Amino acid sequence: MANVPHPLARPATHKQVLIVEDEPDIVEILTSYLVDEGYRVITAHDGQEGLQKARVLHPHLIILDFMLPKKHGLTFCKELKEEAALAQIPVLLLTGTGRADTVGAALHLGINAYLPKPFERHTLLTIVHRLIGDASSSST
Repeated sequence: MANVPHPLARPATHKQVLIVEDEPDIVEILTSYLVDEGYRVITAHDGQEGLQKARVLHPHLIILDFMLPKKHGLTFCKELKEEAALAQIPVLLLTGTGRADTVGAALHLGINAYLPKPFERHTLLTIVHRLIGDASSSST
């Protein structure tokens, strides 16, 4: 019998997004949105695990929570951008606070975009497509 792929299976060539987020509900929402768009999703639940996975997997994009256990989002970003092999990975920072000092510090460390929580699907996907360079992807 021929090996027939599942109708919802995505090709292995789709771009990888690493989600570094400790809130399970947000991880679930982000994963659902991204998988529906054809992205391959990897998750990490704290900053330390996220940085380890980034080093091994070199994702096309990192969606990073600001407040994380084990390694704060700003520390994560600083360490990521200091590593030559990882410095070019775009980072989208999710933050529960839109405070100017928080956003300013993150921008200074090299994040590419930020999105306050709660966020809308369309807004998130528009930013993701822009950062990854997927103009052909839909964001409906």
